[in-house]
Amino acid sequence: MTSPSSHYPNTMWIFDVDGVLTNPEQKRIIYPELISELVKRLKNNEPIGLNTGRSFSFIEQEILHPLQEKLPLIEHHLLSLVFPVGEYGGVWMTYEQGVFQQHINSSLCVPGEMEKQIKTFVKEMCNDIVFFDTDKRTMISLELQKGKTIDVFQSITPLIIKNLQTILHQNHFENDWIIQPSRICIDLQHVSVGKRYAISKILDLIKERNITPKQFVSFGDSLSDIAMHEALLTKNKPSHFVFVGENELLRGKSLKNCEFTSPILCDEGTLHYLKTH
Repeated sequence: MTSPSSHYPNTMWIFDVDGVLTNPEQKRIIYPELISELVKRLKNNEPIGLNTGRSFSFIEQEILHPLQEKLPLIEHHLLSLVFPVGEYGGVWMTYEQGVFQQHINSSLCVPGEMEKQIKTFVKEMCNDIVFFDTDKRTMISLELQKGKTIDVFQSITPLIIKNLQTILHQNHFENDWIIQPSRICIDLQHVSVGKRYAISKILDLIKERNITPKQFVSFGDSLSDIAMHEALLTKNKPSHFVFVGENELLRGKSLKNCEFTSPILCDEGTLHYLKTH
């Protein structure tokens, strides 16, 4: 692919997806204005990154398709400014020749026996509250069932984590795979990936397109999300972090260049910030 000329946008916007763009319980965008705000930035030639544990199919269905529908056909080339990185860096997408191409780091695929054991545990112990996300390619996600509340999920989280720890121990994978609980999901991911790793992937992708933003603004709603901001600062990138979760979740963290939207939280907080900036 021919490299484009250098591009120096004022801002690159980077979003976690769950609880930031999509509603945490309904698992979809319930504020269509969010898509309009993203389109507004694309039309201003400002790139958008997605840094999420979600799969290809979820990213396409909930974010990319609505963006495509909102943009006039003659402006679909602006989708080349969207950089989706899923499964915490295990998979990513690039817009080429009118379509989003999928890329997978095959070295991170989940061992088959461990996957089988976890599926059995979920089926026997908690199938009514969580489901095993079969769309994932490089990680395992046990996610809140639609119609169940976050409170119910949080009540069963300790049991799920305990069983996952046992399975990791039985397979001698304690040093290779880690358990990451969040608001609506428990992920089992390779130690090499994460929000920080995915930021490096996003930076690599925009470098390939000769895009050098003057600043980065990232959004998160969970403790793990601040790693995006920390990674950008470590790489000497001008970074601002917008937290749409509860303030106390970041207690003890350095809050340099951080901003809270509380009491307006989650996807509503993201929308409020984008409308006012």
